[in-house]
Amino acid sequence: MSDIKRLFFGFEVYATWPDDLPDARTLKAKHRHLTIAFLGDTSYKQIRSLIPKMPKPSFRVGPVALSDACLCLPRRDPRVVTWHGSPFGADTIAGYQKEVAGYLIDKREFLKHITLGRSPFKEKEWKKHFSHCPST
Repeated sequence: MSDIKRLFFGFEVYATWPDDLPDARTLKAKHRHLTIAFLGDTSYKQIRSLIPKMPKPSFRVGPVALSDACLCLPRRDPRVVTWHGSPFGADTIAGYQKEVAGYLIDKREFLKHITLGRSPFKEKEWKKHFSHCPST
């Protein structure tokens, strides 16, 4: 049996979520997260040895962002519905993302997003339903 998993590093997100989100395989509020680094389809055995070496955040997390747009990712064949996070004040998360990225093989520029659900979903419904939401 393969140990390949779709992996990422992320922070839990607490927000005033709308009660009536459009249809999708919507994540429960406790599973919604701000992705810090996407690892993709990766061997968990390989990543497990990296975890103790990963830097810990040097900051306490408080109110950090305002969701400013609904994004469906990846853009060409969306499988995840997300909200983009625009930081309040100094972007401490961006600095931390750069630290974490130093440990990753995939060096693509990262797009901050809060994952809310997975396909199938109707992109137009999600974008129409979007409203700004503060996150902590």
